[in-house]
Amino acid sequence: GTGKPWQFALDAFEIEKLKIALAAHGFGQPVTYDIDPLTLAVKNIRNEGRTPITLEAALRIAQGGTLRVAGEANAAGDRATLRTTLQGLSLRPLQPVVSSRTTLALNSGEVSARMQAQYRAIKDRAEVRAKASASIDNLQLAEAGSGERLLQWASVAASGIDFSLAPDRLAIADIAVRGLSTKVLVNKDRSTNIGQAMKPPGAAKPPADPPTAGETKTSEFPVSIERVNVEKASVDFSDLSLVLPFAAKIEDLSGTVAGLSTDRASRALAKLEGRVDEFGLARIEGSLATFDPKAFMDLRVAFRNIEMTPLSPYSATFAGRRIASG
Repeated sequence: GTGKPWQFALDAFEIEKLKIALAAHGFGQPVTYDIDPLTLAVKNIRNEGRTPITLEAALRIAQGGTLRVAGEANAAGDRATLRTTLQGLSLRPLQPVVSSRTTLALNSGEVSARMQAQYRAIKDRAEVRAKASASIDNLQLAEAGSGERLLQWASVAASGIDFSLAPDRLAIADIAVRGLSTKVLVNKDRSTNIGQAMKPPGAAKPPADPPTAGETKTSEFPVSIERVNVEKASVDFSDLSLVLPFAAKIEDLSGTVAGLSTDRASRALAKLEGRVDEFGLARIEGSLATFDPKAFMDLRVAFRNIEMTPLSPYSATFAGRRIASG
């Protein structure tokens, strides 16, 4: 009745040592993370609009990992900043997701990330800007039946991540791949272990109706990666489809792939070099269209000083002769 605007103020709202169980369904078995404990503090909740609302949260995940969040927002809700630090989040609870698409076992893996994000609402659009770094460490995927390793790496770390909405954009300055190791096996029936690990997709979706006159196809989200560095990767290759079994190993595979992009006019440049068996050398150099290599690929692959006697399984299969030397 005084004509003065109504005011509300809450100096602090705090939660200490709250336990929460999070579960996602739809993958056969639930994906479960237990938060134990959660600490949350929200301060300066006011409608006068001058003092920013602040938030601080910290939580520990029972399966492995910690998360810290801090941020500010104005009372109108059209501006906000957020800072997050994720450390050592275990990927093992994601096994149901892996099992829904493959026959692999997710034995280990941890995610760590740092991010600083800003949100701003302007008229009829919302702008989001985020800068981050992230890594997936100690990943290991194994064949569920035999338990043999299919893919593992020590670390895949991305730095200089720049993400935005309005305009849409994801740019990554550098991805470092360290200690990558994988196994490729051709079985007697010429199937591969990688193909066998993938479960067949569900019922195909009906084809989408073609765009009508005047409509344009929605452009894909633009993504660019300036550089991928590979350090000390290895590939085990075996071919059991031959008269004699064949096996070879590429080790110490290192190099770079630069200029990856969803822009179909762009070209990625690759330069990789590795050791084959004991004394051999393999080198890959050239360029390709990253997301459509069938449209353009110009790669030069060179082998040097490769011992030929291990290739006898191929000569015996196709020529009926062993290789004595070479």
